Amino acid sequence: MASSLAAIASDEAGSVADVLPDGLQVVNRLPSGVEGVSLLELSDGGSLYVFDAEPFFFSGDLFEITDDGAANLTEAYRAGQRVDMLGAIDPSEAIVFPAGGEPVETLWVFTDVTCGYCQLFHQNMDKYNDLGLEVRYLAFPRFGVDSESGDLLETAWCSKDRQRAITRLKDGDSISHKSCDNPVAEHFDLGQRMGVRGTPAIFTASGLKLPGFVPPDQIMGRLGIEDS
Repeated sequence: MASSLAAIASDEAGSVADVLPDGLQVVNRLPSGVEGVSLLELSDGGSLYVFDAEPFFFSGDLFEITDDGAANLTEAYRAGQRVDMLGAIDPSEAIVFPAGGEPVETLWVFTDVTCGYCQLFHQNMDKYNDLGLEVRYLAFPRFGVDSESGDLLETAWCSKDRQRAITRLKDGDSISHKSCDNPVAEHFDLGQRMGVRGTPAIFTASGLKLPGFVPPDQIMGRLGIEDS
């Protein structure tokens, strides 16, 4: 059940309220998988772990030692969050490059047209699509929404042919600025909450995160998909 920071501050997790930066709040408290430790969801998409009986907390990943090795419980939690966030996006808000033939995986890719590795990713689009990967671009202007890259992404999303526009912009072509009701700001906010710190940032529908550019000849292995 969601809790406000003020409510949590009145119990054993109250010390957390004294150290969180201004504007950052606790929005939920969940079991961590470890007895006596709870996971606190933060308003920026991050998380903390707090000891239930003592005024101590820690940030970072929580691992469980299993017969198969170390299982990252925090990453499993993050993957679940990503599934929910991506599942709430209307695909019509993305710039979609469909898979060639039967799709085997959907990639949500936070992109910026001025990013060198984003341009390299786009240059290989046909190869990704031929592998059965559908690419759904989401806007992530690296220098903020109110920047040149933000304006360029707005132009891409407001163009009649969005595929052609984003391709031209990533090729360095000049296009007259276009403005409309667009999702660039919402995508940027979503990316920040999902922990995007650079572009391209690749996510699958199952919540797997692949930060950075992954060449076509390596991506299927990174996705855990065997060659047919």
